[in-house]
Amino acid sequence: MLAWRTMNRTPPKSKTPALVIVLIVAAVLGAVVVIGGVLFSLAIVGVTRYLAAAKTAEARNAVGIIARNIARESEQEHASEGGTTKVITLRSFPPVPADVQHGRKYLSAPSDWAPWKAIKFEMNVPQYYQYEVRAAADGQSAEVIARGDLDGDGRTSLFSLKVLVENGGVVVAPTIDETDPDE
Repeated sequence: MLAWRTMNRTPPKSKTPALVIVLIVAAVLGAVVVIGGVLFSLAIVGVTRYLAAAKTAEARNAVGIIARNIARESEQEHASEGGTTKVITLRSFPPVPADVQHGRKYLSAPSDWAPWKAIKFEMNVPQYYQYEVRAAADGQSAEVIARGDLDGDGRTSLFSLKVLVENGGVVVAPTIDETDPDE
């Protein structure tokens, strides 16, 4: 009879399968948390870069527009003289705003852009950058400049584009020179 009891007796339940399942679930959840943290970190970096690129696009676009306006207006002024030959002379335009803004936007007044009306340029929306045109003493070249300090640390970024008088016309350089664009 003793033999029969041991044979019909059910073995005690093992807690090992439950422990293994708990450990597997914990490992999976831990991996999800780690992967989620990495993805979140990458997202923050991506958004930060996107915002910086959006802000620097202001400078690139404005510098290009200013240079093209200088070329167009200078050539139209030259052409309007009729039969007489007039030498194209580029001129300077004062910085707007007067000082580089550090980590903030500037809303210029229409009067800030009064000298710029000759090239039909003004900004009526808040701007991150200071804009200026510096002409050479002989008026045969100019540099369109945008300066900014996006992060407010005191270091400025610089975007510049050359404009030259060549063969009776005005030529705009094909590329914008950039120094510390994300500053």
